[in-house]
Amino acid sequence: MSCSFSIFTFFVLQIAIFSGQSFSHGAVDFRWEAKLDPISGLANSFESSQSSLDKKVSGKILSEKVNDIFASYPDWLCGFGVTFGLLKAMKRPVELFGSKKKRNHDEAITIYSSIFNLELLTFGVERGRMRRRNGNAISSYEYHVIGGLLAYSNDCRGSITFDFFSDNDKIKLESRVNEYIPAISGGAPVNFFREKMYSGSQRLVHAYVMWRYHHFLNQYLKTLT
Repeated sequence: MSCSFSIFTFFVLQIAIFSGQSFSHGAVDFRWEAKLDPISGLANSFESSQSSLDKKVSGKILSEKVNDIFASYPDWLCGFGVTFGLLKAMKRPVELFGSKKKRNHDEAITIYSSIFNLELLTFGVERGRMRRRNGNAISSYEYHVIGGLLAYSNDCRGSITFDFFSDNDKIKLESRVNEYIPAISGGAPVNFFREKMYSGSQRLVHAYVMWRYHHFLNQYLKTLT
């Protein structure tokens, strides 16, 4: 996908976000909602998408493939077609971030600015796991935010979670930002201007990235059928 098309879709998505909270591209139905609580300063978002498979595929095979893709999310995020070469990902020893943050983290991955070499976000990676919801097996993968300039200097920095499950010929993907404190909006309580600064910048960029990621995953899974 060219840079010009990616930039165009970003602005189209902004219009879609302000006029509603759903956006469709081809056969992929993408829905999104987000809020920043001014009292606690916590940002949360929820994205979901679903599409149909051409034929039924083993749920085990789908889950294994999806977990592999979830594991490579930082590399995908830093791809030229997504962020235009402005970001790069690097694995780092999780011990650098202290023993308290080491709990349940197998490794740390830092997202850097390619131009200024600034540490934007560092994720502590918790490996994929299986769970069940309403009888469906769900593949989950979680990235804990443990540092970076975009995370407010606070013990509660939040996480990003990805869930996948299939239901007959439907594949469903969900992603969440959980109790993240953005540096842009700062600590609680968040005033009107800081809330608008976050809502008009990082919040929209996240929505664009998640839309692209959901579309990428849905298209990849269709190649397995």
